[in-house]
Amino acid sequence: MVRVYGQVQENVDFPIPRDLMTPNSQKQKTDKRLQDVSLHFVIRQPGKPHSADIRAFDQKFVENRGTPENVTDDEVAEYRKMINEASVEELKNYDIVLCTCSASSSKRIQRGTNIAQIIIDECAMCTEPEALIPLVTFGSAKTVVLIGDHKQLRPIVINKDAKKLGLEKSLFERYADKAIMLDLQYRMVCCSLHLIIVYSGDSFCYCLSHAMQCICVGQNNKKAQLTQRERATAVHVRRPSANKCKIRKNLYFSAQGHSRSLLSVSIETRV
Repeated sequence: MVRVYGQVQENVDFPIPRDLMTPNSQKQKTDKRLQDVSLHFVIRQPGKPHSADIRAFDQKFVENRGTPENVTDDEVAEYRKMINEASVEELKNYDIVLCTCSASSSKRIQRGTNIAQIIIDECAMCTEPEALIPLVTFGSAKTVVLIGDHKQLRPIVINKDAKKLGLEKSLFERYADKAIMLDLQYRMVCCSLHLIIVYSGDSFCYCLSHAMQCICVGQNNKKAQLTQRERATAVHVRRPSANKCKIRKNLYFSAQGHSRSLLSVSIETRV
């Protein structure tokens, strides 16, 4: 598995003198924990093709950061060509490539991969044109999987005219009626989980699905007196049949009006 970043992030990690694409001062360098799986770091590892030449260019760029006139346009062009060739060769070694929808259209990904399956996570947050980028780029893909929740996260569209014209509706939402609802979760093994749930009705099933009893406790550890409508919106938290999970704190319930409820769940799981 390898992670491919866009050109902006690569310029933050390895700035190029005289580059017209000025590094974004608000962007942070790639986390050290991710560098071993990040393509622009992997191609620089010892033993990789072109790695010695790439690191030599990096060193020269660092030394001439204050004197960019010492770096010629031909050297920058040669460096970029070397980066692309090294990236294409490295991508051929992986079965899984992680990237944004926008980055998926880069030439190095197209040349270095043979995509058979496309999975777009949090697709409900992508605008429809953005989600279409990998689908159009890799039209020969046999399987396309869209994952998300259009009732929780939607595309952020600031322009009012764009919203009216439908840009706020994601590709995921367009096909939501054909979606398969997931009612089981697998995140509760050997971890602590704190959930703030603000949905009502069936949406609660996303978080906790193995139930036996409903626990609703007030702020003073007294059972909350719930109306029939509030009780209908409360989530049912059940004890696991194999006693693999332990409820560390009670479920606190507070009604916010009659149409919405806020539930806070803190759970410690043990195997």
